[in-house]
Amino acid sequence: MLEGAPEFVRLLTEKYGTGQDFWAAYESDGEKEARLQMGVEGPNEIADRVNYALQLQNQVAQEYHRANPGQRLIVWMVGHYDSLSPFIKKHVLGLDPTNTYLPVEYGGGITIKTKNGHASCTLGGQVLDLTIDQ
Repeated sequence: MLEGAPEFVRLLTEKYGTGQDFWAAYESDGEKEARLQMGVEGPNEIADRVNYALQLQNQVAQEYHRANPGQRLIVWMVGHYDSLSPFIKKHVLGLDPTNTYLPVEYGGGITIKTKNGHASCTLGGQVLDLTIDQ
């Protein structure tokens, strides 16, 4: 969003500055009408895009395991707060990504494990089941 939608970033920056208020407005989709007019994806679309990427990775992993039974596959994907937060809120916790603040420590992250079509992650010390093969 920061690189692909400079006019939307400019709007948010002018109204909210560059700090916490900027991100609060972005995460709450407080400028949804302007965002839609500018063709910028919002938290729900980002959550779905990340989920779709995980679905594709899951399909690739299943194909790999069919071709290489007994082998282990590690996929290293990197994301940032602005994509992981909406995904976690919507697809892991089942929350509306625009109505919830998700505190994440600097350098924090999420690990998603898949095995035999089952996916899970550990968040806040709790193991959560995921449905990414939709």
